[in-house]
Amino acid sequence: MEETKIWAVDGTSAAQLITNNRMETEGLLEDILTANPEMLEGGLQLVGRQTSTAGGPLDLLGVDSDGRLVVFELKRGRLNREAVAQVIDYASSLNAMDEETLYKHISERSGSLGIQKIENFGEWFSSIWAEGDIDSLLPPRMVLVGLGVDNTTERMVKYLAGGTIDIALLTFQGFVNSDGKTLLSRNVEVERADTAVSTPRKPQSRNRRSPFVERAQALTSEVRDVLSGVENMFKSQTRGYTNSYANTRMNFNLDYSALNMGTFIRAATLFIEIDESGHGVKVGFHPLSIRLASMCEFEKIKNEGFEYEKADAQALVQFEDINYEIKFPLHSLEEWNAHKEQLTALTRKVWEGYDAAKTKALPGE
Repeated sequence: MEETKIWAVDGTSAAQLITNNRMETEGLLEDILTANPEMLEGGLQLVGRQTSTAGGPLDLLGVDSDGRLVVFELKRGRLNREAVAQVIDYASSLNAMDEETLYKHISERSGSLGIQKIENFGEWFSSIWAEGDIDSLLPPRMVLVGLGVDNTTERMVKYLAGGTIDIALLTFQGFVNSDGKTLLSRNVEVERADTAVSTPRKPQSRNRRSPFVERAQALTSEVRDVLSGVENMFKSQTRGYTNSYANTRMNFNLDYSALNMGTFIRAATLFIEIDESGHGVKVGFHPLSIRLASMCEFEKIKNEGFEYEKADAQALVQFEDINYEIKFPLHSLEEWNAHKEQLTALTRKVWEGYDAAKTKALPGE
């Protein structure tokens, strides 16, 4: 791996930044990544650090935006071939567990070294990924992380990633700028190959987006346009969301980690549901969003003549006294255009409630 070089540019002048003291960066790397998991990958939720397994302590354990476990093996120096064996050992240890054992294993080992406490991992997982189960968690993905990598290790990981093993390799390098602040660069040395397919117990659980896309493609062109319109509306009215999918749903998940809301960390808030009949879509609001916007906003739309459906929410995604979700059915562009303004205003209310809750939760507020 070639050494990364960075220059600070001022007009036409360029000053090369010096590489940070490696020992200082080595000691801080795991703490930095624990506090900032988005540096590893977007949408990642860390659930364990130095977690004991049959193969020894696992450095970092997370759940990715698709609801799959990710095992991170960190080396404070350069990655070597031993790290490849270790990460496979840790992942295979978790993969051998049954559902009850795995959930208990993660719950009992959470809550230390900067990792949130999860009292019941099964409930926590289901509150974020409504249809998630052990078959969407396993087999774990693997990621090697270090402050460099030797040629042998990089070659081995490329070989595995190009076959049937879901493994990636990241490196970080520290630099010091003119005011003495440390900068970190992130390099993806080996990324997940599109062809890397492990052997899950339920292949359809691995990528929940595919069944949703298949169902969407089977809709009439007009209903697909409605779906696209609702999706674009949600995106325009919210920020910082991630998507998750069920067979008939596209969820828009917001981050609740700063709001002191118990097990809710990144939870489904809004959703688009494909009508089982295939003749329309439904604009959906999970219990969290109903709480954020207030029920009176939904009643106002109903009083204006746009009827909604109220459906029981799954027990694990209820919030406070709200145990239902609300869906507004749409079957044509005419209906969408007639109610677009109402649904946009309602979605904006949800975001405003979320934004206000985040501001209130800030220190000193």
